[in-house]
Amino acid sequence: MLQFLRNGRKALARGGSAIFVVGNEACDLDSFVSSVAVAVQQTAATKSHSLFVPMLGIRRSDFVLRGDCTAALRYAYPTEYSDILDSLCFMDDSLANSQQTTTNTIQNIFLTDHNIPAKSLLTRFNDSIHVVGILDHHSDEGLFADCELLRVVDSVGCATSLAVDLLSTVNFFDNSRAATAATAAALLTTVDHAFAKLLISPILLDTVNLDPSFNRVTPTDIAAAQQLVLAIHKIDPAYDPLAHFRLLQLAKFDTSSLSVREMLRKDYKQTSTSGTELGISSVTTSFDDLIRREDGTGDFTKVIASIRAYCSELRLGILIVMTAFEDSKSKSFERELVIFVPRNGKIGSASRNLFDLLEQRSDLKLNHLKTVEDDDGILRWYKVGNAKISRKLLQPIILPMIQSII
Repeated sequence: MLQFLRNGRKALARGGSAIFVVGNEACDLDSFVSSVAVAVQQTAATKSHSLFVPMLGIRRSDFVLRGDCTAALRYAYPTEYSDILDSLCFMDDSLANSQQTTTNTIQNIFLTDHNIPAKSLLTRFNDSIHVVGILDHHSDEGLFADCELLRVVDSVGCATSLAVDLLSTVNFFDNSRAATAATAAALLTTVDHAFAKLLISPILLDTVNLDPSFNRVTPTDIAAAQQLVLAIHKIDPAYDPLAHFRLLQLAKFDTSSLSVREMLRKDYKQTSTSGTELGISSVTTSFDDLIRREDGTGDFTKVIASIRAYCSELRLGILIVMTAFEDSKSKSFERELVIFVPRNGKIGSASRNLFDLLEQRSDLKLNHLKTVEDDDGILRWYKVGNAKISRKLLQPIILPMIQSII
């Protein structure tokens, strides 16, 4: 994989025209790995010999905030970790600038793990992008139906599972085959055990180790995981998927050194609806813990100030913080919703209507814990009785609600 990434950077440095393969703006493990996998697969599959470069939808400095991403990469490539990290392309990478010599240049983009370009991506390329492919597992918004290369939107547990299926179509799991010209040039012709370990990482994490009780895993995820385990066991017969999953889960949930602002940034997505900006931060700790990080006395004032500042920085009309954590006493998996609505936004005066609509949803099972209100905005804190409600499920629920009250 290292040589594949280096070849891409060298081609960009020479002024080569690239198709950037971009995961969503949260840049979680699935977005990271699926973008790499699709870039590899499209390099092998596309007869035009186009240059496909995975681009992570965050700043390079923010990658270290994603413990699951760093852990997965170190696990798969322990000796090449630093070199691979240096060779990855990020949203703020200067090499990407060479793709737009004028403001009229159209940048070709292949989306993975989402099917609507993020505002940050549009801004990065001056709103001048052309979506040539989509591979996603979220709700299908129905856009870009005429993608030239590929359009796959399927409700599986993990987008990388779909990428593994694509890799199978170009015989990447056939170690005996001869390399095609495209893959020989890329110097990544098969899924070796290291690449397989990287590919299986988001599948294990997103499906909670393929556990059906969480309603995330599908036959596609299971088939992909089984194929990857076989590839790994050829070289590493002692490989244990459960131990691998536990390592990733521990890394994802270890946020002890992060500030509240870093926690909000770590796994964040933003979307526009009815002229207002909705931000959703997924946080792997309790809201009580966030309060303690800002003020050891348990005072709300400082954490609300941090949330308000984050909203102001990104010009949000609403910020939702979704917490997910293991209760220290009961050892049960818990979720919370913390919703902040600035007074000066479009939702402002209609915020209570939004709260009412959310509380009426029986599938969310919301338990109102606390409301804090001042001249700048209103914050409402809920316990979520349905622990299976993820951001992927919440967003299509709340977007129509916002549209109905504005």
